[in-house]
Amino acid sequence: MDVKFLTGEPALTVGGALVVADLHLGIELEFRKAGMRMPSQTHVLRKRLETLLEKSKTKELVVCGDLKHKVPGTTFQEEKEIPEFLSRFDKVLIARGNHDADLKPLLPPEATMHPSGGFLQGKTFFVHGHAWPSPAFLEADTMVAGHVQPQIEITDQLGYTWREQVWVRASLDREMVEERYGKNKQYGRSKGLPKLIILPSFNPLAGGLALNKKARNSPLLKIANLKKAKLYLLDGTFLGELGKM
Repeated sequence: MDVKFLTGEPALTVGGALVVADLHLGIELEFRKAGMRMPSQTHVLRKRLETLLEKSKTKELVVCGDLKHKVPGTTFQEEKEIPEFLSRFDKVLIARGNHDADLKPLLPPEATMHPSGGFLQGKTFFVHGHAWPSPAFLEADTMVAGHVQPQIEITDQLGYTWREQVWVRASLDREMVEERYGKNKQYGRSKGLPKLIILPSFNPLAGGLALNKKARNSPLLKIANLKKAKLYLLDGTFLGELGKM
């Protein structure tokens, strides 16, 4: 199945599925704790997803982890809003993220949560990325992940700094994969290991990690050829390879 990026959005499609990551529903509580006025944005995110599903003519929603925000436990807002949020979609598949503890009791019949090791659908493997993927990813052509919430940090000559969300496309390091999953393993693909795509955060309030500034926070990045990873802005602009930044 072809992977298609949606221009201007931190989302892609694979076959008949719309794929996003890091919704962090309920994150507004963090802003209110800090003394800021921040109403719930759950309905805003839902409408964005509904619009993208319609435009992309997809029926299924795949969330690569961190559908909810609060850990540990859940908030009253999450308990109230998440079941209604998910029930608005025909089918939702979730790869469990590190913020998704205690999410399962909130899931309506339309939603299914897979383990943190991810799941294979066709020739695409979906995972959050806070934990090592299950060996099933070796059967895929493409692995799609979240968790990193990748950004790039830019500072101009006057010292002003800003960040932009980026897509990450990378190959995997065979030596590192074999070290983790075993040498001389039959990977099921004559043309090599799956390619890795890391999704930007769908929720703009969730922030992110500047890949050109900070240490990396995902096991996936330990098996990726990061120096040669290609970074793209949401509008499709190719920024170059991470190792040259």
